[in-house]
Amino acid sequence: MGVFKKQGNWWIDFYHQGKRIRKKVGPSKKVAEMALADVQVKKAKNEFLGVCEPKKILFKDFADEYLTYSKANKARSSYERDVITIEKHLSPFWGEDRLDRITPKMIEDYKRKRIERVTASTVTRELFVIKNILRKAVEWGYLKESPAAKIKKLKAGKAHFRYLSQGEVTMLLQSCKQSENR
Repeated sequence: MGVFKKQGNWWIDFYHQGKRIRKKVGPSKKVAEMALADVQVKKAKNEFLGVCEPKKILFKDFADEYLTYSKANKARSSYERDVITIEKHLSPFWGEDRLDRITPKMIEDYKRKRIERVTASTVTRELFVIKNILRKAVEWGYLKESPAAKIKKLKAGKAHFRYLSQGEVTMLLQSCKQSENR
C-alpha cells in the first residue's frame, strides 16, 4: 500500500480482498496520503464507501455460485431442495435483478405472492434458502448487509393429527402380541 506519482497526478495503491486497487487522487501528495489513510480506516471498519463498490451481480448469477457452494457443503437432499427452490421460484422472481437491489420489501412481496399458492411451512422453507443465499453474499463481499436479516417467517397452521381407525388399532395390538420384542 502506498502513494505514487504518475503523469503529474498522485495515486493511491492498496489491496482489497486480495485484489490490487489503484485510484487516481489528484495533483496533491498530501491529499493522496489522506485518501490512503481514509481507505485504511474504512477497510478496518468494513466501510468501503466510494472507494470499493460492492460487486454488482445478478441474482441468478450469484444463485449459481451459491449452488456450487451448496453442493460442496450440504447434504445431497439439502442441495437438491436448494436447486428446486432457486430454479423454480427464486430465479423466476428475482433472476434479472441485481443482488444489491433486492430489498426487504421485495422479500415481503415474494412471501405474499407465494402464500397464495402454497402453505406457510413451504414459504418458510423458501425463506430459509433466501436468507442463506443473502448471508453468503454478505460473507463473500457482494453485499454490505443482508436485506433478509429481519424478515420473519410465517406462522404455520396447527399440525393435523391422524388417529388410528378401529381396524388399525386391532392390527397393531395383534402385531404387538406376536412380537418377540417387549
